[in-house]
Amino acid sequence: MAQPHKRAPRKRARNATYSPDVLRLALDAAIAAAGLPAARKEYQFARAQIGRQWRLDLSWPEVKICLEIEGGTHIEGGGAHQRAGRGGRYLSDMEKYNTLALWGWMLVRVTYEMIADGRALAWLQEAFASRAASAAVSGREREEQAG
Repeated sequence: MAQPHKRAPRKRARNATYSPDVLRLALDAAIAAAGLPAARKEYQFARAQIGRQWRLDLSWPEVKICLEIEGGTHIEGGGAHQRAGRGGRYLSDMEKYNTLALWGWMLVRVTYEMIADGRALAWLQEAFASRAASAAVSGREREEQAG
């Protein structure tokens, strides 16, 4: 009888405990090793424009890319769903994320597991590549209009 197909194991077990501080340092090192610019940590945005004091976990304001690390996803109903029961934090996050989108920011939302298995870095690389491609197209359009 044929054995059922098994998925390849991830680099870490799904319920593994991650040290957030260690993973943040590892992400910083991976960002540098990938040749991406260093991120600004806890960048505050929207204060001057609308009086909000939102902070972004990691950001690159020059290219409007940011990364938010979502905690609590290892808990049943955790993460954003759990925050809904904690005084509207979920709603505040929605407002922040929508404001980012409307102001042209590219938001990458990740968990600690996604940092550990490399998906967070891969998405950041895609975000930077997308911004670079958009800038190249915009530059050509400006040249065509001027010429």
